[in-house]
Amino acid sequence: ETIYCGVCHSDLHHTANHFGLTKFPIVPGHELVGKVTEVGSKVTSVKVGDDIGVGVIIDSCLACPSCDVGDEQYCYGGKNVGAYNDFKRFNHLGGNPDSQTFGGYSGSNVLH
Repeated sequence: ETIYCGVCHSDLHHTANHFGLTKFPIVPGHELVGKVTEVGSKVTSVKVGDDIGVGVIIDSCLACPSCDVGDEQYCYGGKNVGAYNDFKRFNHLGGNPDSQTFGGYSGSNVLH
């Protein structure tokens, strides 16, 4: 559940399509704070009710050398997934790879 979301200049640029890369419809926001409302059966690092913070990267391949050492921002086994204006390419997000990501101004997100 999203509780707070900051405003970043890139949110404004993407909503105005200044980069020419915006996938509409768009819901920006990548600096967000929320509460865990559900966890999967294999999740051990957070529990329902925990406070969480989310940055711009919400997922990666989790299999390349960069991901293996916790550097998902450098994922080259696939492309990391942005909090918004991107697609859920990896099945571990419960995702259809054609499913668009929506950011912190939406009510909630599914995160790995």
